Amino acid sequence: MPAGEAPAASAETPLIALLLPLSSKTLGTAAESVKDGFTAAASAKPETELPIRIYPVNEQTDDLLLTYKQAVMEGARVVVGPLTKPGLTMLANSNAVSVPTLALNSPEANVQLPAKLFSFAISAEAEARQVAKLIYDSGRSRVLVVSNDTPLNRRIAAAFSDTWKKLGNTVEDDFQLGAKTAYSKLRERVDAGQPEAIFLALDSRKARLARPYLGSLIPTYATSQVHNGKLNAPINQDLVGVQFVDMPWLVDRQNELVAAYPVSDKALSADFDRLYALGIDAYRLAARLARGQAPAGLEGVTGFIELGRDQQFTRRASPASIGPADTAQ
Repeated sequence: MPAGEAPAASAETPLIALLLPLSSKTLGTAAESVKDGFTAAASAKPETELPIRIYPVNEQTDDLLLTYKQAVMEGARVVVGPLTKPGLTMLANSNAVSVPTLALNSPEANVQLPAKLFSFAISAEAEARQVAKLIYDSGRSRVLVVSNDTPLNRRIAAAFSDTWKKLGNTVEDDFQLGAKTAYSKLRERVDAGQPEAIFLALDSRKARLARPYLGSLIPTYATSQVHNGKLNAPINQDLVGVQFVDMPWLVDRQNELVAAYPVSDKALSADFDRLYALGIDAYRLAARLARGQAPAGLEGVTGFIELGRDQQFTRRASPASIGPADTAQ
């Protein structure tokens, strides 16, 4: 029995079902991190007496739908999962959702969630929209967007630009760092456009390479992608001063709520640690759904969580910035 998992409930006993692709070669580690956070939260601060039963699934086949129906037949009062967009799409289109269900991803734009199906996800695009509003509130209007040609970073850049335009501003430039683009070209764009702020739609490695060509005088922003979990590490010296948003779990360990839950006993990268935190808040939301509650607002370890339109839980992350290197590290 996996650590933290409750004993198997009888068919007559109401339970919380957790459907995750634990055996998947590509998703297994991510699923394991979510499971560990979920069960750790249930052990550290139980919010319901319902036992948890874990159902391994293959989310790319009809196995997901069969397992979902099995979980409901075995007494699931709430189902948590699936973890992937294809799995969420399959479930949303299946007419099988009969109990409150919390999918751990966001739906595609053309997918409508049926009654009782909710979504809760870590979305870099949502963080980009939040950062756009932070820059807007600072009074700046001319922004240079720097990204590269990966699908995720292009989505992040698009989400930022779309929100920025809706706020009544224009993007001065959208500079893409291609595989053969000289970083020195960035300096030329900055000098030519004289932006009041810079938004980096880049991961931490690419951001470290780009920052020296941007200078340190122009306020620079990013999503949690820029944060490798080491705010004051020497490796991030080129990112000092970069402002970003991330979950309290990674940037505010002194927070009373964050401190109430145990960290993973595994060595996790920042990305997998975020999934562990997602598991913690997924448990807390599932417990409320089991009680028939739709949280109007929940302080979570992933951020402030609200139930938005279309049955999607939204997450407001915490502002943070990269600080000078801690010489003790």
